[in-house]
Amino acid sequence: MMNVPVERFVKRTLGCECPDEVFENTEVLSTIVLGWGLTLDAVITVSDRLLIYLLKARPSPALGKDTLRLLKTGRIERDIRELNRFRLVIYSSDPDTVRQEAEMAYKACAEVDDKMHVHVIDEGTASEFLETVRTAPL
Repeated sequence: MMNVPVERFVKRTLGCECPDEVFENTEVLSTIVLGWGLTLDAVITVSDRLLIYLLKARPSPALGKDTLRLLKTGRIERDIRELNRFRLVIYSSDPDTVRQEAEMAYKACAEVDDKMHVHVIDEGTASEFLETVRTAPL
């Protein structure tokens, strides 16, 4: 069964060009607390190809450090699970400011490869997506 909200988010919001058939097998996990106390709003797996972490940026001097840790963690998970790509999606009511910090962390991360990306999107887009996947029938 096709997961239309995930497909729409991945293709339209993130600009990914995954073929339609990969969206037949998706998993969305909500509210994942990581070992160091950071909470992801969602972890999305699309088939055996794509891993997405979705995080709400909170005003914090630790945003750069958190971004680095998430990039490293995402790469490790992607590699262990033998997935193709990893996307860290950070959303905020002030995406321009967050984007600058996230891009600096991305450039500073030694573990980054060409199959990893950071996206910063506005809070409204992310909230709409999260509400849609939380209320979608299984």
